[in-house]
Formats: sequence, structure tokens, C-alpha cells
Amino acid sequence: MGSHGVELLAEWLKTRPALIALRIPSNKITTPGATGFGLSLPFSLIRYLDIHDNRIGDLGLADMFDSIRKSTQMRKLFFWGNKLGDLALTKLERMLMYGTLEQKNIDVRIYYVNGKRQAAFYPSDHFNHKAYSVLDYGFPPGLNIVKRKLTEPNSKPRALHDFEYIDRYPPVDQDETDTIVNREVAMTAKQKR
Repeated sequence: MGSHGVELLAEWLKTRPALIALRIPSNKITTPGATGFGLSLPFSLIRYLDIHDNRIGDLGLADMFDSIRKSTQMRKLFFWGNKLGDLALTKLERMLMYGTLEQKNIDVRIYYVNGKRQAAFYPSDHFNHKAYSVLDYGFPPGLNIVKRKLTEPNSKPRALHDFEYIDRYPPVDQDETDTIVNREVAMTAKQKR
């Protein structure tokens, strides 16, 4: 895909499509492509972004971190394998401190060595098995099928209310329905004459 493809994708994201998740790992995206892509992120509805193992530099990641603060919160962000420098780590640390991102939802952890920020891989749940509809345990879960009882065509439905002085249903017998239909036919025949 490269940087040019990401810039085209960024233009398309400005139309606010119903795209919630985007996985573009190992696509040779560089800093200019990430900067252009970061400018379109505030307009999108993306909540799951996977851009790990690209060639995005420190400035490109910093620009993307600036644009993640938007109306829909980013749920998962995976960016390990890119060139994380002090600028990107500073912005990432600030986002973690203010609650824009949560540590359990990203795959990088910040630590200090001699007062200098460093990044380490943080194994988090990538939900790949759920994204590709792979079962959790290797076998399908049991289905709890509730069978409804079949009712006969002439049976009355169950009483929802218990009225003391009112019958549940008016008495309907087969003979009465025949006489009612016969009366209606006779009346229409008299009217035609």
C-alpha cells in the first residue's frame, strides 16, 4: 500500500464512512503517509487501528497521537514495530496520563532507563480470533433451544387477566357460527331481490 495508498485512504475517511476497524500492518507506510492519515482520523469513526510493523517515524506517530483525540474514543491501537522516539513517547505518555488511551488497549509500554523514556512491547489481546470468527475453545458452544408447545387450532389462548364477573371469551360453538353465517347469507340474498 505504501504512503500514497494511505493518503488516498485518508481522503476517503474524511467522508465519515461507517468504518469502525482498520488493520493495515506491514504495508511500508512512512512518516509522510502517517501524517496525512493522522489528519483524517478526527473525521472518522475508527475505534480499532492496527498499524504495527510499518516504517512510520517518530514525527509521524506524534502527528497520529495528536489526532486521536476525537469524538469517538479509540478502543484499540497497535503500533509496535515503528520507530518510536522521544517525541512520540512523550505524547503517548501524556495520553495515557489523561485517559485518552488505556494501557490495556495498546501494545507498547513506556519505561525509564536513567531518566530517558524507552518503549517495550506490551502483549495485549489483539482480538484476531474474534475478528476472523474463530471460536474461543475450538468447539461450538451448546445451543439452548426452547421449544414452544403447539396449540390446537380451536384452543383458546391462556388467560392474561382473571376477571371475576366477566367470561374470558364469548361462547362460540360450531353450530352458532354456522347459523350466524347462514343469517348473513340470507340477509344479503333478501337485499338483492
